[in-house]
Amino acid sequence: MSLKIKQYKDTFIIRGCINANTTKQLRRHLEFLILYTKKLTLDIGAVTQIDANGMKVLRELYAFALQEKKSLCFVGYGCKALHEDFETL
Repeated sequence: MSLKIKQYKDTFIIRGCINANTTKQLRRHLEFLILYTKKLTLDIGAVTQIDANGMKVLRELYAFALQEKKSLCFVGYGCKALHEDFETL
């Protein structure tokens, strides 16, 4: 399944699977958004799968946001698991 990212007000809604096939697209798009916004909110409620590659990229993007002193927030069903995983950063 492909990955779709749509903006609704100040939130970017991600739909589809975050896996080895989609992480390159996701990384490029979110790095751009992190650089050119002060705060980035991602709704992952419509994400149907996140594999190990996807988790790795999300961790790296979170670390990148911290490095750039930007806010990156995840909302939606499944975000608790992401926050628990990111606590190690």
